[in-house]
Amino acid sequence: MPNTLRPAGQPAWTFYYDAECVTCAAAVKWLRRFDWRNRIDWTAAQAAAAAPLGLTRDDLNRSAYLVCAPGDNHEGFFAFRKLMTALPALFPLGALMWLPGARFIGVPVYRLIADNRHRISGCRISAQVNDRRRA
Repeated sequence: MPNTLRPAGQPAWTFYYDAECVTCAAAVKWLRRFDWRNRIDWTAAQAAAAAPLGLTRDDLNRSAYLVCAPGDNHEGFFAFRKLMTALPALFPLGALMWLPGARFIGVPVYRLIADNRHRISGCRISAQVNDRRRA
């Protein structure tokens, strides 16, 4: 599916992330620098009015998502892989993520980081909230 602009020049894709996670927010801040064409709508999951088609609030709390069109949702590793191929300066890194077998490493590494993101960030309050969400 081509990454084209929506009417009125709005970004073509939406990237949902956990803004309460210091690590996630820092990653998005870094990635935004490479969105020279403003193709991505960087949206904090907590600020989304509603979950995108095919997703729930729990999905958004669990992983980052790239939504390319209604129902065309990419989770975690796959979201970052597709995102990086859309950002010209990061295309080489994104292309590496398409190599055979990359997903067998990338998916568990992403899940390990995502499941422990609040602890990694050193944010005790968010970690406690995240633990309560899982219970």
